[in-house]
Amino acid sequence: MSTNTEDINELDMDKEVTFILFSTQQKLTLTELKRTFRVKKGKLFKIRNDMYELGKLFEAIQLIKNSIPNDDKFFNFDGIQHVTHIYVVKSKTCTKDFAVMKFGDELIGGYDIMRSDLRILEEIRNEYVKATSKCSHAIHIIRDLKNHTSNISNSNINLSIQLNEMVDLLRSSFYEFAKPDMEKWKKEIIQWDEKHRWEDVYYKVEATNDPTEKLAA
Repeated sequence: MSTNTEDINELDMDKEVTFILFSTQQKLTLTELKRTFRVKKGKLFKIRNDMYELGKLFEAIQLIKNSIPNDDKFFNFDGIQHVTHIYVVKSKTCTKDFAVMKFGDELIGGYDIMRSDLRILEEIRNEYVKATSKCSHAIHIIRDLKNHTSNISNSNINLSIQLNEMVDLLRSSFYEFAKPDMEKWKKEIIQWDEKHRWEDVYYKVEATNDPTEKLAA
């Protein structure tokens, strides 16, 4: 992981640990979290100070799962829960029920992972970024082209219609060309998420490609 903190390197992540994610303005304390999750010890990281890049990596799961490429929303920020804190404990040692009641929507969820799993997640996120960057760049060019065609054809309705149809066809063709890569890496993100995320605690999903895929916090 490309984080600048020594603390995460001190964690024994050659064995599985649990990362518990929060989105809260509360001042969390180790004493409170130990009591709430009924664990003997754990490490608490405040994202802004300690693990900014790691927080963004976990947020990318939400952004990509919520993405709506057909609307050019390759990273969908609607309803995003920003990661503010990560509490790390030994894997499968914590009790969740009281935490769910206590923190509600502020508890994003948990992931049982090893260091190698974080590297895989980062690689998948980076590949998705590459695929969408090409598409985003092309869309900006096509939008500029559409604006230019509007200026050129203001005095000629028939020409305006023809040019707009050509630009729309170009946009559609490019999207169909880029779509397989985007779908491939989005699927990889979803599979990684489903493999490692707590099954009984979910973050909210405000928008997805499938309207039936609504996860309640």
